[in-house]
Amino acid sequence: MNKILARDIIEKEKANFPKEKQRELKWLEESYSDFLCESEILKLKKQIQELKSGKPLAYILGNMPFLNCNIKVNKNCLIPRPETEQLVDILIKKWKTKVTPETEILDLCCGSGCIGVALNKALKCKVTCADISESCCDLAKRNAEANGAVIDVVQSDMFSNISKKFDLIVSNPPYIPTKKIDSLDDSVKNFEPYLALDGKEDGLYFYRIIANQSFKFLKSGGELALEIDEFEAVETMLKKYFKDVTMQKDYFNLPRMIFATLK
Repeated sequence: MNKILARDIIEKEKANFPKEKQRELKWLEESYSDFLCESEILKLKKQIQELKSGKPLAYILGNMPFLNCNIKVNKNCLIPRPETEQLVDILIKKWKTKVTPETEILDLCCGSGCIGVALNKALKCKVTCADISESCCDLAKRNAEANGAVIDVVQSDMFSNISKKFDLIVSNPPYIPTKKIDSLDDSVKNFEPYLALDGKEDGLYFYRIIANQSFKFLKSGGELALEIDEFEAVETMLKKYFKDVTMQKDYFNLPRMIFATLK
């Protein structure tokens, strides 16, 4: 049998992919490091067809890099975005000079657990990950184990099963208005979980809960860090219980993160 490399198969398929997708083909190729056996050839061909259908590469490979971690992902969780990575990087730099082993962080709406796992790995403090989805909670546990992180995981509908106070609450909740989900890219609306996208009618449903309840779960002087899609509305909500409300733009110069301190 002739020896076949992944690139031999992928080269034949390039013409069937738009240029912007060819980079993903290259990443797919790089996931195979040697000559392919028969089962690997079949697997690669299936993966190429999945990529052609619009399925995100992260779901095809089952994992993706995220700062200092390699995060497992599946159809039950949102694929971590660069702006979420940026948020966590900012928090690591901000907290590394004041964190202690007793510092408590809550990753609310944790999904894959990427935020909490990366924070624990970098800061070596106490981290709790919480999500309404049992599948996401299981995935967060697996990601912690795979990355050498130590976290607590709680299945909770927002704060319903949270019983202690934290120094920092960080969250990337669903924030797409329901009516806008159908206008999202096919690779998002057809493959990523609706539960992780739907921010209800105006996209602000979960921010209202956070603004009106998070103060009860923060220690004196505790901080809040959120990924957002709309700054002014969330800023207004937070001002009742929080001070020093600031915004950070993402790599695309869009308002994407909000930081606040408990009054």
